[in-house]
Amino acid sequence: MGTLTKQQVTFYGELAKATPYSETPWLNLFERSQAPSQTNKIEFDLFVGKLKMATLKKKYGNGVKLLSNGFARVTIDAGAVEASINLSATDLQEMNSGEREVFINGEKVKTANALIQNKMAILKDALVQKFNYMCAQLINDGRVTFDDGNEYNWNIPTSVAKTWDSSISIIAILHDALRDYRKKNGRMPNKIKVGPKLAQALLTDTEFSGSRDAYTRNVANFDATNTAMVLGMLLNQVIEEADIAVDERGDDLMGDYDLKLFDTTKLVKLYAGIEIINAAGQPDIFAGDWFADIQVEDKKTATAELFGKSAFVPAVTDPETIVSYTITIS
Repeated sequence: MGTLTKQQVTFYGELAKATPYSETPWLNLFERSQAPSQTNKIEFDLFVGKLKMATLKKKYGNGVKLLSNGFARVTIDAGAVEASINLSATDLQEMNSGEREVFINGEKVKTANALIQNKMAILKDALVQKFNYMCAQLINDGRVTFDDGNEYNWNIPTSVAKTWDSSISIIAILHDALRDYRKKNGRMPNKIKVGPKLAQALLTDTEFSGSRDAYTRNVANFDATNTAMVLGMLLNQVIEEADIAVDERGDDLMGDYDLKLFDTTKLVKLYAGIEIINAAGQPDIFAGDWFADIQVEDKKTATAELFGKSAFVPAVTDPETIVSYTITIS
């Protein structure tokens, strides 16, 4: 990897420490990270188990290497995630001067730094909103799309149809789902999410409410930092309404009557190397989570573009741990 310019180093530092404005509930589920790749490809170890080895080649093609311990090493061609802001001539002049000082939040800050920090916070917010959407994509249908049109399919199990009627209650469905989950994965899920219509049905169902209230004796038992809409605790599991994540058509990724069980310890943030132009003016790969730079856009109108980019990929170490049900109420 070549050397970054002084400006690129400054931009990276400000972008990395910037605080986004928006909440990112789906991204927050991915607490683990893997060190950024030195290339624009990512090698990732996926747990498949010995019984699943035979069908792995068919699912993932030739970009997979079978290991002897129940894991397979897959190679991911990461796409780009990008955001940009137009800069005026005044913005550029202000960034390069850094002479005047102002006070912000009780601290003395040079105007150039204050402007850069503001622009980077806007870029960071745009990027993490895209990260959040990609994480929601993985958990909801297993397919992650990038800004450049690339897609990666993690092949999570297809949703199982269940009917909630007078012959089987939602409590029995949830009980069976938890038993099946533990049988297949060796442990219970640590997250249960439901779609908005199913959440409404649960809140108005007297049997569910009565059983929930028997378990939920003290709201203080819930994590105070949890911003999700908690419906209650049942069978020693917290049940939450899924956070909103809409696609380009405005449709929520989580189905109205979906029930999802998953294990956040299997969710990982990956970063491929980012394609950049280095200090020598040569194409290069930057091994990092973020990158920002300025590109001259229009000499006639004296404007430029400040852009941020990342080769972020949400991942799951064991796709079988994301289990979905579609509930029909009759």
